[in-house]
Amino acid sequence: MRGESAFGEIRSSAQPEKVFLQLDNVKVTSARFMVPGQTFAMSGITSVQHWRTPRKWLFGALLIFMGLPMLLTGVSISRAEGSAGPLTLGLILAGLGAYLLWRGRPQSQVRLQSASGEAKAFTSHDDALVRRIVAALSDAIVYRG
Repeated sequence: MRGESAFGEIRSSAQPEKVFLQLDNVKVTSARFMVPGQTFAMSGITSVQHWRTPRKWLFGALLIFMGLPMLLTGVSISRAEGSAGPLTLGLILAGLGAYLLWRGRPQSQVRLQSASGEAKAFTSHDDALVRRIVAALSDAIVYRG
């Protein structure tokens, strides 16, 4: 019989998956691309792209620009009158602005093209990691043929 060994086991003619990249939560093989919460079949991926979103800084910088003078004015008012209102408001605005600047860091994305459209597969602030994933996906697409 075709494909059977002497002991009745069926031999597989399929090649084992070749691993191109394996990290804690990302794995790229010749058959699959796995990220947290999603698995993509390499057979459906037609192209891969590295995408970088720009830094979002305007609103955070505006809050800091408004909050620092209030903070400095609030320090002098609180010493003279004992009122902490402007000091507290300035501290809140400057802190919120700093937080928004930190959150507005540029992000890198892995975008996959398939016959059904485009998908954002992975997003990270680590540009080098995303570039490694894109390179591994490109190698897997080429390996697939």
